[in-house]
Formats: sequence, C-alpha cells, structure tokens
Amino acid sequence: MGLETTGTNANSWQTIVQANQFLTDFTHPLLGDRPELNDNDEPYLIEAAKEISAMWNFKGKLVDPLQALAWPRKEVQLEGKKPGSDWFARNFPHMDDCYEDFARFIHFESPGLSNTPVYLDQTAIPREVLEAQAILAAFKVREITLWQDNGFNASEVKLDGVGTIKPTNAVAAADAVFMRLARWGSFRGTSIVRPGGAR
Repeated sequence: MGLETTGTNANSWQTIVQANQFLTDFTHPLLGDRPELNDNDEPYLIEAAKEISAMWNFKGKLVDPLQALAWPRKEVQLEGKKPGSDWFARNFPHMDDCYEDFARFIHFESPGLSNTPVYLDQTAIPREVLEAQAILAAFKVREITLWQDNGFNASEVKLDGVGTIKPTNAVAAADAVFMRLARWGSFRGTSIVRPGGAR
C-alpha cells in the first residue's frame, strides 16, 4: 500500500511534495540546509505520521473512530487571546476607571461575552503537525531517533584520549518536533530525550 492522504485508511497527512515545501526553508544542525525528501522516502513520511499519532494525546476527538491517524480531529478548541492591560484605555478612553474591572470581567472573564470558544475546522490539519511530520521523516531518513534515550544524556561527554564529543540522542531534534506539537497536545510515550536527559 502506498501513501494515502485521505479517508479512514490515510497513512500520511501530506505528500512528499507538500513536505518538501516546508523542508526547503528548514535548517537544522543535524540535517543541514534544505533536508528534502525524495520519492523513495514515502515510508519515512508514513512512519512519522504513525509515530506522532501513537505517541501524542491531542486535543479534541477523532472525526471518525476508525481512522488510522490522529488527525483530522473535531472539537479542537483554539486558545483565546485576552486583551492587554491597556485595551480598555485605548478603545474606551473616556471609561471611568472604576468600571474597567467590571467591564473586563463581563467581556473577557467567565462566562466572557467576548470569549466564545472558537474551534478548528475538523477537515484541517494544523500546519505545525504537518511541519512536525516532515521534520520527523527527515530525521528518520538520516537514522536519528527521537523517542527513546540511546544511552547518552543531554550534556557533552568527555572521553580519555578523544576529547569532548557531542551526545547523539538528538535533543535538538526532539525539540524541533516537540515545539510544533506542544500547542495541540501532550506526549504520552515512555521516554523522550529532552534537555537534562531522558524523561
């Protein structure tokens, strides 16, 4: 079975061409400049989507309970933005100061007239998820493992007669994926290389 991007049997959120549109502008110390995928790298793109789906608890619910991947999802609430401390002063310069706290509560606190929940379109795959999949696939092509500690920690290692070497547990690689997925869910894997060692 090849790469499928639609339906309940989808095994990727994007094609090689779509992934490369992002990777063309992506630079990483472990990957270099423009770490593009080629047509033979479809299995890595598929595996990246499967691993992200298996190792993350994402917001919302599956659109179809039988779908193979974690996205698309429904009922994914987008984070609201609260106004800055000077919002009322800028928008209502003549408002009496004693009413500002009350007005802020009515509009922006619970229940918040201006805080009506906004949901992600259930047919959309967040850009950050697509980026994380592309980056993870590029790491996989180069045999860089992110999910489990391979015996090193996040500090440099000194070896007699060799000098100082960098650990190979891809802390920076993990962060490149994690920072993109953090907005949409939380990691549920058994261990992950993070600054300070495996967690």
